[in-house]
Amino acid sequence: MTDLAQTDERLGLAGLLNELLRARGLLLEAVYGPSVDPSQDGHAERDGSAVAQRQAEATLTRLQRRTLAQINAALDRFDDGSYGTCIGCGHRIPTGRLEVMPSASRCLECQHQREASHAHDDVV
Repeated sequence: MTDLAQTDERLGLAGLLNELLRARGLLLEAVYGPSVDPSQDGHAERDGSAVAQRQAEATLTRLQRRTLAQINAALDRFDDGSYGTCIGCGHRIPTGRLEVMPSASRCLECQHQREASHAHDDVV
């Protein structure tokens, strides 16, 4: 990979990281109120009071909890260097998919397989 391509890739990842942090900040602001600063270090809220965070997360809807968990997992993958790698097959997740869904943990093929095998899980 050329230096220019590496720079472009890093800029793209930085943009995706910013999008994850923005989405996470908006979601947390909906729970905590406007006192949450989404421009803080991406993990600052996780370092706060565990009790306060549990109380706030208890008020989240099921979808909000799932979204927050996906965002937190994506931030963890940024930290450990595995962001952009499919947790199903180990291949790179296409940039286009990450641009549409920055918290994606699987490539489309693996995601479709997972959804097909878990289709009945959400049925009441």
